[in-house]
Amino acid sequence: MSGSDASLIEADALVVRYGGWQVNEPVSFSLHPGQLGLLTGPNGSGKTSILRALLGQGVGYEGNLRVLDSDARRVKPWRVIREGLRVIPQFPTLPVSLIVMEYVKVWRRYNPGCLVERERETDRHRVAKGELGRLFGIDTRVPISVLSTGQRRLLEIFLAFAAKPRVLLADEPLAGIAREFIPYVAEGIRGVRESSGAVLMVTHGSEASPWRGDWAVEVMPAKCRA
Repeated sequence: MSGSDASLIEADALVVRYGGWQVNEPVSFSLHPGQLGLLTGPNGSGKTSILRALLGQGVGYEGNLRVLDSDARRVKPWRVIREGLRVIPQFPTLPVSLIVMEYVKVWRRYNPGCLVERERETDRHRVAKGELGRLFGIDTRVPISVLSTGQRRLLEIFLAFAAKPRVLLADEPLAGIAREFIPYVAEGIRGVRESSGAVLMVTHGSEASPWRGDWAVEVMPAKCRA
């Protein structure tokens, strides 16, 4: 298999465990460049926990799980971020005490080359400010705490797309998003795929209709928890 076709995420007989309790029935899947993979299933079946395991967030599991050619058990969050993995969390995780534009400036220090390339620093900030206002009505001069939950989600989504990820983990990306912004999210997902990135998305059946996934795996609760 060539480097360009090599899997970015590989799961084989994956079972998430919490405190010795089995969360889900075993699942297997492989995500390749340009693909959109969907993890479906009921609440509490372990879908979000699979994403957390890929981020190196200490989730226990059995089976094999690899991300960006590394065993997920040995993954450090800073390393996978540096190598191009980004996440759209299910709930906003932004520091609410910061001004929106201050947060964008801090974010850019850890994401060189993003937003707008080959322009002066001040120009990049100006473009970010204009885009956030034009697209979402976000005033970049106010604290993040002033933003609605939907606007906070859109800010995180905007920055995830701007990072030009190799792998994007999207946890129910339409949750809390007004219908008018669904085309923006769909276009961003398509842009990641067209740039040879890949997207692993957690979704429910009611949310799946906008997405044309290359494959879908149903994550089911464990029949036996022990």
